[in-house]
Amino acid sequence: MGQLPTYILFENAAEVARFPELDFEATYFHPTITKGLLSRHFELDRHLLEYFNGK
Repeated sequence: MGQLPTYILFENAAEVARFPELDFEATYFHPTITKGLLSRHFELDRHLLEYFNGK
């Protein structure tokens, strides 16, 4: 089994989310990674709105 890419969202220099999430069981998970999948997983629309609204 090869290595999977890992996407990590940082906020204020701290990790807030990871895709795929850490799974210490040897489960093989190989989704097709798309912009939409990452946007939903990391709630990027919400983060963008909070950024524009100054939260």
